[in-house]
Amino acid sequence: TYYTTRLSSPLPYCGGSEPIGHLGTTAHMSATTHYRADVDGLRAVAVLSVVFYHAGFSLFPGGYVGVDVFFVISGYLITRILVSELEQGGISYLGFFERRARRILPALFAMLLVTCLPAYILLPPPDLHAFAKSLLGATWFSSNFVFWAESGYFDRASELKPLLHTWSLAVEEQFYLLFPALLALFAKFRVIALGLLVGIGLSFALAWFGLLAEADWPFFMLASRAWELGLGALVAVISQAPWIKKAQASPLFAGIGLFCGLMMIAIAVLTFSERTPTPGAPLLLPTIGTALILLLPLNTGWVSIFLTNPLLRGLGLVSYALYLWHQPALVFTRFQFGNELSLGLIWAAVAVALLLAVLSWWLIERPFRDKTVVSSRKLLVSLVVASVLLSGLGIYLQMAEGIRQRVAAAHGDAGHSEYYVAMDSRFERCSGEALFYRIENWEGIPRCHIANKKAINKVAFFGDSHAEQLFLGASPLLNTGSIYLIRGGLPFVGEDRFRSPLYFLQEQDSLEVVVYSAYWTEKLSLLGRESFVLKVFETVKWLVEQDLKVVLMMDTPDFGYGPESCLYGGADEPSSCSINVKKHRATQNRYADIFERIAKHPHVELVDVSDVVCDEARCRMIIGDTLMYRDNDHLNLIGSELAGQLLVSRSQFLNSYRQLSHP
Repeated sequence: TYYTTRLSSPLPYCGGSEPIGHLGTTAHMSATTHYRADVDGLRAVAVLSVVFYHAGFSLFPGGYVGVDVFFVISGYLITRILVSELEQGGISYLGFFERRARRILPALFAMLLVTCLPAYILLPPPDLHAFAKSLLGATWFSSNFVFWAESGYFDRASELKPLLHTWSLAVEEQFYLLFPALLALFAKFRVIALGLLVGIGLSFALAWFGLLAEADWPFFMLASRAWELGLGALVAVISQAPWIKKAQASPLFAGIGLFCGLMMIAIAVLTFSERTPTPGAPLLLPTIGTALILLLPLNTGWVSIFLTNPLLRGLGLVSYALYLWHQPALVFTRFQFGNELSLGLIWAAVAVALLLAVLSWWLIERPFRDKTVVSSRKLLVSLVVASVLLSGLGIYLQMAEGIRQRVAAAHGDAGHSEYYVAMDSRFERCSGEALFYRIENWEGIPRCHIANKKAINKVAFFGDSHAEQLFLGASPLLNTGSIYLIRGGLPFVGEDRFRSPLYFLQEQDSLEVVVYSAYWTEKLSLLGRESFVLKVFETVKWLVEQDLKVVLMMDTPDFGYGPESCLYGGADEPSSCSINVKKHRATQNRYADIFERIAKHPHVELVDVSDVVCDEARCRMIIGDTLMYRDNDHLNLIGSELAGQLLVSRSQFLNSYRQLSHP
């Protein structure tokens, strides 16, 4: 049977139907067969958590931990199979890799091939270029490196990357390439459990130190994720230990353990957020919870009833395919209908993904698992042809992106790279002391520049990239020196990422005015209203206590779609490339009352430069034939220049530094 894992003595059953994890494995062993339906149920819980998270359901802010649940399951089941092979004489590496290829690659390659057409039709040039790179990465098991090089998992662009989810497949594929030989080495010296413990500790420490250094790579790399797979492997190894068998035989202990395990996963799914350090210590909650469920037998009780119900078992069977298809379905729907999808469109996308998953399971996964249907020779030929075809498509789509990009360029600059190159050419980079405070970089260009370096800095622009764009337009109009210090994240007092920039502001006795701006609606959504209000108030209060005047900025419009969607279609109103001004004001009203109260302080003023793109009726991404934005919420060079000029004219604090030669 396709969906039963078999193991022979002396190892009792190791569990799970295939495919396991979100890749897939099976064991072709003799002797008795014991099917653990709960593993299918657990995989269903994991994949639904991920799907609902990517769908944007607020009830599942930590749904991304479903991937971590998959990692533990994968490590567990693959280790039991490999240990069983070792006990029977040794691991057959050729057979192992063929089984992996049969279960992983046909469904993956089919998904990649199908997504190329909608990507070419729907994606604007920069997104098509990124898709092409990720297509090559997914084809050659390296997409985790591709996405690490591009940006973090939780930036807004993650909602618009059709193949983002393949990073986790790459991690598991890399694990499968290395782990069998490592396990055989541990077995040779009879230190399997000890070796796994050491590996788990080293990987966890690497992830921890990477997060402390505020690096992005721990999220994507095998070295910092291996501890999760290793945890599953360790559970597989110790599951037959006498003290574990004794615990398994106790209905009370097993029942409590299973309940705790399921609750640990549920708590993570329902309470974790984008701010949770990942893959740091908090992930011990869902991973240990998964380990408990795998370690303990399910016989009776509500946990058993829940995890073995037919619906979850059915979803578990197609969970790998559903994982493959859900992200492209959601992303392409967003490109077609706008980033803010209605509930109906979200469920429609999920339904399409589920339908494609069932078809993929029935028409691709099942036949390729059967050697009588697809021989080893046919498998090899099919995978080689698919790899070459996908590689060629990846190269072609990058060329097509270049052709289409020239069309968009006629409407104005729309790229982040061009923006930062211009920033670096117009202003002098911060040096020495300023860079000591760990300002971020964009493709090698520091997010800290100084205008009029010969003058004393009296004005600073502080916050995230929404403050950075104001510096570009405002600083050339000032008769004094000015500086900006920018980081991504939450620009508030008490946040570790901003401790150093704030200390710099505190130490600069010459500073008199701080322009404080950020992507406020994003921060509000992340923190919740109560916490957001408190943090903004505390930060402005702190700045005022440093004898600084504060220009508190209302944010410019967020269109919900980028300029490419506007130019090529897919926006809410592509013909006008605009939104109703009432929609923008409603967004501002989420925080306007708080800002107005704060601005009553004599050293604080409130300024809104939305008029640079808004009139009484509409906010426009294109004014005349000139593009004003470089993505959904960032002004481009032209828009930044106009916004900065409007800021200087409207700010009483900045107006005193205005150069007389400028209007």
